[in-house]
Amino acid sequence: MGNPLLKPETTHSLELNYNYHTDLNISLGYSRTSDYYNYFTSLADSSGATKQTINNFKQYNTWNLSISYNKDC
Repeated sequence: MGNPLLKPETTHSLELNYNYHTDLNISLGYSRTSDYYNYFTSLADSSGATKQTINNFKQYNTWNLSISYNKDC
């Protein structure tokens, strides 16, 4: 049985790339994910038993930077 209150997770992302000849590659990226969902484990009662549910959380942001340089000797 699932969680009927679960909202869909959405992600918006942007990536910029720059290449200088074939030697240098720079990439910068950003993404924002809203209503992401994850499993949440909690104690069910005082016996120590646990229950696991899936819930939405607000949002998170991710930045990425990649730089590569290839030079033939």
